[in-house]
Amino acid sequence: MIHKGIEYTVSPTSEPDIWQWRFEIGDKVFAGKTQTRLAGLAARRARLRIDAALKALTSDAGGSPALPSDAGPGEKLLKYGSA
Repeated sequence: MIHKGIEYTVSPTSEPDIWQWRFEIGDKVFAGKTQTRLAGLAARRARLRIDAALKALTSDAGGSPALPSDAGPGEKLLKYGSA
């Protein structure tokens, strides 16, 4: 799927009601898990994370994009990539 020019994936895990999401911005890879029964809600949460990363990228002149350290309800955030 694509949101604001960023390709992202949302897929179910082996755990019930847990969805895994992932996207890349430049050389940074963002991935996480969210708990919900609805695939659409998991996708929306991934899109919200993309929005937050893009906002951080535009507001942080010359720095690396960063997401808020607090994950939303039922979410776990992982961030990979070079510093």
